Amino acid sequence: MRTIMTTKWSEFQESLGKILNMTIYLLNSEGQLLNIYNAFLPPFTNPTSYPELIKKYEEFFKTIPQLCETFSCRIFKDPLGLGVAVTPITKDIILLLGGFLISDNNCTEGLHGYSQQYELKIHKDKRLKVFCTDGNEIHDKIENVSTLYKQLIYSNSDKHDHGQNIMLLVTMEEINKLMLNLLNPEHFDFQQVLDLAASSLVILFDAEGACIFTHQYDGKTVTVYRGPCCEYLHELRINWMQAIEQKKDPIETMSLICDNKKAIRYGHNIETLSYSQDNLIAFVAIVNPKEKNLTRGLSLIVRQIAVILEMSAVYEAFRKRSGIIINSIKQGIVSVNCKGELMVVSKAASNILKGTKMSFVIGKSLEECSFPMSMKVALNDAIVNGESYAHKLEKIEANNNETLYLQWSVTPLLDDDGKTLGAILMYEDVTELINLRNQAQDRERLAVAGEVAAGLAHEIRNPLGVAMGTLQLFEMLDDQQKQGEMLKVLRNELIRMNEILTNFLNIAKPSSKQDNENISLSNIIEELSVFIKSETLLNDIDFVIQDYPKELPLVIGNKNSLRQVFLNIAKNAIEAMEKGGKLSVFYDCKDNYVSVSFTDTGTGIPKEHLQNIFRPFFTTKVAGTGLGLPISYSIVKEMGGELKVESKVGHGTTVKVSLPYSLT
Repeated sequence: MRTIMTTKWSEFQESLGKILNMTIYLLNSEGQLLNIYNAFLPPFTNPTSYPELIKKYEEFFKTIPQLCETFSCRIFKDPLGLGVAVTPITKDIILLLGGFLISDNNCTEGLHGYSQQYELKIHKDKRLKVFCTDGNEIHDKIENVSTLYKQLIYSNSDKHDHGQNIMLLVTMEEINKLMLNLLNPEHFDFQQVLDLAASSLVILFDAEGACIFTHQYDGKTVTVYRGPCCEYLHELRINWMQAIEQKKDPIETMSLICDNKKAIRYGHNIETLSYSQDNLIAFVAIVNPKEKNLTRGLSLIVRQIAVILEMSAVYEAFRKRSGIIINSIKQGIVSVNCKGELMVVSKAASNILKGTKMSFVIGKSLEECSFPMSMKVALNDAIVNGESYAHKLEKIEANNNETLYLQWSVTPLLDDDGKTLGAILMYEDVTELINLRNQAQDRERLAVAGEVAAGLAHEIRNPLGVAMGTLQLFEMLDDQQKQGEMLKVLRNELIRMNEILTNFLNIAKPSSKQDNENISLSNIIEELSVFIKSETLLNDIDFVIQDYPKELPLVIGNKNSLRQVFLNIAKNAIEAMEKGGKLSVFYDCKDNYVSVSFTDTGTGIPKEHLQNIFRPFFTTKVAGTGLGLPISYSIVKEMGGELKVESKVGHGTTVKVSLPYSLT
């Protein structure tokens, strides 16, 4: 336990805490705080300001050892309500990682990752920024960190059951694994990763210091060092930087400086290893290591640094060439700041809208650039409220009297701390796609019109033929009584033709929305139940209405039109149960809609017919007109609702009518 209280361990813990962005606690078996690294968390940053909170933390720590007897890793809430992941690493030492948000079920609130920060009020006007992360990620991290702690502690003990080289390999593997897990592309911090590697080397080789210097030609230079001999390591760093500035080979320069004979004059024994490939160079040095046979361990760490260095070079190149990448994307990309002024405009953004009244001048406002109102509102909403918009369609008139269609999306632009920097608008030209879709719809409308015209002609031809025959017979008869009977037949056929035309017009032009009112669906069903029951009794059918809540919301609709819809549905259901059965009515409230479902136990509708049941004049009944369901569908649609049909042959049919709540 004494080894873990040294300055070397404190530096390692500091490096680890920074890169994890968490508070790291080490407790003994009695729940007393041995060591802590904390980037932000009161009360430990200023104990005198939070005496009551300190006391609560001390009481909280004392409960941990007893709990550790029943689990290997678990997440709790600390006195501030923040998450703390707890795991024992030895029989005398317990590791805690804290400072993140969790919910009441011991899972973190949302999969926000590192990019999302929240402000937590902790004391009077004091606010604390904490990060959100998911529970699985926390468990993975504490398992990684715990294993590394165990290996480092064991490698520093004098009770090795295994050979030194094996212990070294195992520990180096854990260091490498942790560093790779911490390489988050969204928040890539090369310096922090190297800092963790340097502080790990000091502990691993029980050294007085370690440094890692890197450079990318045409890129950046990163240097870190850890350990008590800071003055000497700082001097090495200056030599490295000077060699790079003077265009010398920095590795050769450092090799000369760290030559054993020269190092002896400073009282230091230095072990070094370097890497150079494809304009990427790295130099690692360990000062006064107590462990021997360092070559294998150094080669492992240098190999890992080489991987990280290459990743850093790619990341840097990507960052520098982000403009090229943005301009290579076919979608238009526009970025605005918090004032709504244009900051970034891709080539595609201006090319797509060339020939319109819109302009793209960096620094100008959306208003000055003549952006459509819908886009301006969405961008402002993204900046002010953090809202996002996706797959919106915009119609824009071009200067040549042509119409341009854009599909666009808007999202807030946030920095690493979750602070809003502005918003991003992305759009693409879908004019050709819309035109093709319109042409297809026109062709479909013409085809449907042809079918409807043929159906209408067929339906009218029958009564018209009867009427013509009746007139001819009327002219041939002298008997007034017979002529009167012929006139009745003629009148009935004319009424039938009028009903067909009226129903057809109801599909094409339903009742106006102005006729809609607040109505109760249950009341309409109750009013119709007497008629429906009489019809079901005659056809040996059970009629059941499900119990419904007394406070069933009102809906917006036309009472008379809905009576027609429900009677059509009930009539179809009764006709589908020629040998009797059961007709049930169910109510449902969901997503601001009230639904009424009619379920029968009839023959069902074949799958190939389901897609045609709303087409005018489509029917499988001998005496049917094929207008009942199309009329019902049109009426419900005009009221802002939906009519859906589900059916399976031999298992009956369910027709569901859904209408929106009334807001008044």
